[in-house]
Amino acid sequence: MSEPVRLDVGHRRLKASAGSGKTWRLVLRAVELLDAGAPVDSLLAATFTRNAAGEIRDRILARLCEAASTDAAAASLQKDLEKHRTLPERRAGVMTRDRAGMLLRRLAREVHRLQVRTLDGFLAAMVGAFPAETGVPPGVRIAEDSEDLRLRADAIEQLLADERHGDAIVRLLRTLTQGRADSG
Repeated sequence: MSEPVRLDVGHRRLKASAGSGKTWRLVLRAVELLDAGAPVDSLLAATFTRNAAGEIRDRILARLCEAASTDAAAASLQKDLEKHRTLPERRAGVMTRDRAGMLLRRLAREVHRLQVRTLDGFLAAMVGAFPAETGVPPGVRIAEDSEDLRLRADAIEQLLADERHGDAIVRLLRTLTQGRADSG
């Protein structure tokens, strides 16, 4: 097995409004790094939603599949890589169908190592990996949406069942509703 390639490429942050091409740029950056020999597990793309993370991963694979399928798609990828290069120099050869196929096979073998995640998932993994350093008890995790709703409902039910908090609850509700009362 060969020694992993070490690239000093720095980090990139893309911050822009919806529909501005962030995913497209992330896909190109990932392909560029893979093409330069970066290990799959050295890549991280973090976003806000699971849907966006899945879309990024799918588009990386799709772009390589397309480039491995036709000469025109490989040439299009080559053109995009040249136009939007982020590495100081092009470290690999021309993107051909064969080269795209090789990158696709490499990525497919290690897709489980590709880190395309939500920000909260990434941070939770970091906290989980270093509980002593972060001062968080081992085993702490972020609740799933359905679990979160159930936990909130349980907390509200327990609070309302405790008669000692009646006046505080009324004050809180008045504050939250700005004094308006309705059937809701």
